[in-house]
Amino acid sequence: MPRTKKPLTTVKDLIQKMKTELSSKDGIGSSIPDIVSFCEKKEYLDLGGQGIILYPMQKLILKIFYRGSVGNENTVLTEKEIQMCKDIGCDTEERGDLLTKFDDGDIFRQLILIWGRRCVSEDTTIIDPSTGYQWTFGELWDNGRRKIESWTYNEDKQEMEIIPNADIIYQGKRQVYKLTTNSGHEIECTDNHPFLTQRGWINLKDLDIKKDKVTICESIPFFGTSDAISEDEAAILGYMTADGNCSQSSTFFTCANKEILEDFTTRMNNISDNLKVFKDPWTGARSADCQYKVTSVEKRYEKHFSEKHQKVICHPKKNDLQELLYKHDLKGKTCHEKCVPDALWDCPKNVIAAYLRALFSCDGCLLKRNKGTFEFSSVNKQQSVKVQSLLAKFGISAQLRTKNVKSRIVDEKG
Repeated sequence: MPRTKKPLTTVKDLIQKMKTELSSKDGIGSSIPDIVSFCEKKEYLDLGGQGIILYPMQKLILKIFYRGSVGNENTVLTEKEIQMCKDIGCDTEERGDLLTKFDDGDIFRQLILIWGRRCVSEDTTIIDPSTGYQWTFGELWDNGRRKIESWTYNEDKQEMEIIPNADIIYQGKRQVYKLTTNSGHEIECTDNHPFLTQRGWINLKDLDIKKDKVTICESIPFFGTSDAISEDEAAILGYMTADGNCSQSSTFFTCANKEILEDFTTRMNNISDNLKVFKDPWTGARSADCQYKVTSVEKRYEKHFSEKHQKVICHPKKNDLQELLYKHDLKGKTCHEKCVPDALWDCPKNVIAAYLRALFSCDGCLLKRNKGTFEFSSVNKQQSVKVQSLLAKFGISAQLRTKNVKSRIVDEKG
């Protein structure tokens, strides 16, 4: 049985193959390819075959970095690449004066290129500084976004700054690992992704979990101008997320604090002239003394044509609170599922503050620990992570931790 050739799977294998061909009298190769050909051609790396596309800027950097090295002695820049270099300011001394160095034939080391580019997973979130909205990289890519503004640390100035026109580059399927800090911040990235520590920039695989301290950004001060949610609506959504019953056909709000109930009622009246908040005398819940039902003052009806009955049917409309809950994906959700509305992220500062104020009024507390600590509790981890991100908009650093408590959902009428 004839032996089959072992497929080449690493850069090391490819380099060895070229060396073998060059040293063989009958070798098919007669020279080392230029760097772009090495990346793109099928007989070498074949990045295209792996679903990885080299962007024009990547090709430009590769050409400049490898200019004058073996196989790249005759590398030239196209007029389009030269113009691209000028457009981003890399023809100035402040940014390396790359064009002069290229023309001089210098082999310089200012650029750092890592084979197997550093990546984060598509589920990694990022705040858009221009709108305050929180995206995942997967959502940006699926929506056709290829450039973003990035909130980035400037080592020279030792401060955060906005970098415009940062590229989002698809790198195919890669093995990623999750890093979780003591504060509860998480990131999924490749093992060669660098993190700023007290020892400088250290790749994930080289971090000392017991000793290294990873730098995080405590303040992400970006708000939007969206009017998708009003201040009153934001407060109501905060109250209903914390202590509202959204999972039943009827809608209830549980509250034992007079001031909170007054604020909740006032805001309900501000968004609708057809809502009433009252104690339900027919409820059999154990928390009946603190439970308030929200219904329409006057029932309103809507018509629709029924395909099944082949006639127009009239039925009661949802009350205005239920419409708001449906709009922001809270209706039908229990405390394990209710989460920060997506539309809240790019709202103005006062709107997000109203949501957090209502949320903490119900599910927050002030502890004596560490001379005063505010705490927010939730059985929904996703909700806690999003609240942590919302607080960062106000420059508030929050630690996410797990408490072991006995909790369960009970049928209060049972």
